[in-house]
Amino acid sequence: MTSVSNQNSSLVKLFSKNSKDVSKHEYVHGKKRVEYFVFRIWRRKTSEIIVDSDEIVVRVPYSKPHAEIESLMREKISWILMKQKEISDSEKKIEIPQPVYTKDSTLPYLGKNYKIQVKILDSQKENNDKEEKNSMIHKNEVFLFNIQSSIQWSQESKGEIKKLYEKWIYHKANIIFKEKVHILSKVIGVKPNKVVIKNLINRWASITKNNEINLNINLIKAPPEIIDYIIIHELCHFKTEGHSYNFWNLLERYCPDYRKFIKWLNINGKNLLT
Repeated sequence: MTSVSNQNSSLVKLFSKNSKDVSKHEYVHGKKRVEYFVFRIWRRKTSEIIVDSDEIVVRVPYSKPHAEIESLMREKISWILMKQKEISDSEKKIEIPQPVYTKDSTLPYLGKNYKIQVKILDSQKENNDKEEKNSMIHKNEVFLFNIQSSIQWSQESKGEIKKLYEKWIYHKANIIFKEKVHILSKVIGVKPNKVVIKNLINRWASITKNNEINLNINLIKAPPEIIDYIIIHELCHFKTEGHSYNFWNLLERYCPDYRKFIKWLNINGKNLLT
């Protein structure tokens, strides 16, 4: 039996919780050395290969000879390498394009990219209707902008779209982040004194000596599970300082897929900040 992991937490660490009989091996395929881990399990009757982007686990009956395990690797090696490439390629995919704040481009919110629609209003005409002033609404899967301008399109229009969007996401972040911190802090058993939304430059979040948690406003552009990961990460620091083995164990308890979310941020994080 073969399978592909869709969770980027360490496979070896994951399966070690249920089986301590694990050994590390190498299979030579042409000029490539493929590392894999064998788990021998009592009562297991069949063999199973589980593949992740950077780990291979083979789970076998306890008494299975190593020669037969190598034969299984030889039989499945092409499939293994193909799946690892597929997983690796999918992890490198950029999901959030860099915003350009122009008509028919997109803006991110909670991990989705919503198309921009713009209505340019003649700034020379008087109009008291609130909807006919510079404004933005998120409706029917698009961001709708009403922009006053003396010409059809200008850099001023682009700047106004950016300003309206940033004002809107600050309002949303203030509501969503505080609610998430309230819920997740109860789960972890800690009590932040305050939640502060900031446009942080070099980090996604931080905590202060006064037990305040600072969160980067740009996180509101990321998927909800990424926001949860960052909040959980900081809340775990209320219990454990630094990034020791104990910290990562604690984090994994509340966020088992944290490695997957770190990879996502490494790929998409830069575009969240623009």
